[in-house]
Parts: sequence; structure tokens; C-alpha cells
Amino acid sequence: MAVSKKRLWDVALVGVTVASIGVAGYGLATSIKAAKQTEYYQRECIRLLNENSDLRQELVKASPTDKEVKMVFTVGAHEFAPKTLARANRNLLNIRYFGGEKFKGAIGVDKFNHVIFSHPAYSVRAGAMILKNYEERHGIRTVEDMIKRFAEGNQEQYVAFVCKHLGVKPRQKISLKKNLHKILPIMIKFETGESVGVEYTEIIKAVLG
Repeated sequence: MAVSKKRLWDVALVGVTVASIGVAGYGLATSIKAAKQTEYYQRECIRLLNENSDLRQELVKASPTDKEVKMVFTVGAHEFAPKTLARANRNLLNIRYFGGEKFKGAIGVDKFNHVIFSHPAYSVRAGAMILKNYEERHGIRTVEDMIKRFAEGNQEQYVAFVCKHLGVKPRQKISLKKNLHKILPIMIKFETGESVGVEYTEIIKAVLG
């Protein structure tokens, strides 16, 4: 049975229309999926910004002139996973305890005498206090003297690492106090291999008063 040209044209036109609808539908589905992903990432960014803001507000409450002020943090089971000893102890500088007055936020020590803190922010606060005392009580004004007093092993590599990232020479005199916000993140990077610590600059300012 012969099929007219008009009939063939109609069939072809229907085929093209169906294909066009299919392509448009796929494009719409892809756009909706991308929009949902974008919305998810935006919500996550907002959530993380709010959490960081709340933590900073807690940190700045720790005024060095008010000994009654306490910092309280809730640490979830999923946070600060023990990838390294520093992370397991929430002690970003691997600070050790050898007796005397305990650091704020200290909740114990491990078998190597590393302090275990209830939150990493307390370890940054302790590091700021230590370096501040190095300058004020012991007259330490160089990276070399600072590291020799702070660290027991890998001192040469430690000094070279801090000097490289701080842009100073080992025996160059500097103010540890004025450079705490730069020095501590560099030391944390050496101790943990992670680029953290910058988010705790408020606690460093609180220590300096």
C-alpha cells in the first residue's frame, strides 16, 4: 500500500517533536539537579559560617582580666577525628604538661605527657600564652631560641620551616607577641601538617589583652 508524501511528512514531524520534547525534558531535569546541588552547597556554606561565628563569639568571651569567664564548647563525636596525635588530643601544638598550673581547657594528658584539651581552641590559647611568656619572662626574641625552648626534636627542620613561612632569619630579633597571629598557624602547620589555626585569631588577641 502506497503511503502519501503528506503522511510521511506528518510522521517525520511527530518524530522530531517527540525528540525535541525528550531533549528539553532531559535539559530541564539536568538544570533542576544542578540547581538542587547549588542550593545544597549554599545551605552548607551558610551553616558553616554560622557555626564559625558562634565559635568566635565564645572565644572572645575569654577576657584575660576576668578569671571567672569560662569557655564552653560542645564537641561532637564526628569532630576532630584522631588522624594524628595532635588531633586526637585536640592539641594542635602538641603542648606537653610537666606539672604546675594546668592550662585552661586541659582535661588530661596522654602517655607522652601531651595535654589533652576539650577543644582545639584551648590549645591555641595555651600556645599564645607560652610564646607571650617566652618574650616577657625569658627575653626570647628569635625563632631559633623560641623553637629550642618549645620543641625537643626536629629543631633544625622546625626553625627552618617557621623562618621560611614567617620570612625571617633564625637569629633575627622579632617580637613574638606582635607576630603571634602569624607564628602560631605556622607552628600548627609543622606540628599537624594542616592549615588550621588562623580561625582562632580572636583568642590570640584576648591573650594579648
